[in-house]
Amino acid sequence: MRHFESNTREKVSDTTAFGPIVDAGARVAAPRRAPPVAADPVAKLAKATGPHARAVAEVVEGRVARNDKTSVVRAQVVKVGPGIMDKSRLHLQDGSGSPTGGGNDILVTTTQVAAVGDIVNANGTVHADVNLGSGCAYAVLIENAAVHK
Repeated sequence: MRHFESNTREKVSDTTAFGPIVDAGARVAAPRRAPPVAADPVAKLAKATGPHARAVAEVVEGRVARNDKTSVVRAQVVKVGPGIMDKSRLHLQDGSGSPTGGGNDILVTTTQVAAVGDIVNANGTVHADVNLGSGCAYAVLIENAAVHK
């Protein structure tokens, strides 16, 4: 920056550089890579069994009615966000719903591990209109899910 006037120091500098103070010998952290995402659309999967079994589209569309209730979805993991606030965030799709408007994808939080491409049953509590902070807001998610392959 040229001709910076500091009110605190009551001085005008010809040139001033702003930025972090870095130790010249410090190691630079590796850039963060985007989490893996499934490349192809998910084929229609059979629904889980049992009284709480729902398709992804049923949970998304009925999120207000299903709020604070248990649901089980059988779906494919299409995206994994590991170790976020001590949990993994899994995006699941089962071939139901429409990709426009997000009706085909549901977020699941879990302490268990899954990989992109895994077909899993996720059993947890549905929450509608969730704001996790830091710009992370979801119309619906399944929280603290038990995930089984």
